[in-house]
Amino acid sequence: MLSLGTFPPTSLAEALTERDRIFTQVRMGINPAAARTTAREGATLGQGAVFSIALSADGAPSIALDKQTMHLSCYQTDAIRPALLATP
Repeated sequence: MLSLGTFPPTSLAEALTERDRIFTQVRMGINPAAARTTAREGATLGQGAVFSIALSADGAPSIALDKQTMHLSCYQTDAIRPALLATP
């Protein structure tokens, strides 16, 4: 169970958008609660954090942050490609 925010600071439209994002994570095989925790931990990391991205021979990325590494499948890579390409 995840909180989508409190009303009225979070509108219904924002909550529905967050719900859709969470469902997308689940379809990609990502645990949304763990992703949220990791994002919070990443936001508090100091300058000593080591971050790297590598591509395997088949083009699937691996993202490493300190001692944790996340390997994305080709399906997951295809699912996030539009978001990565849209980022300025």
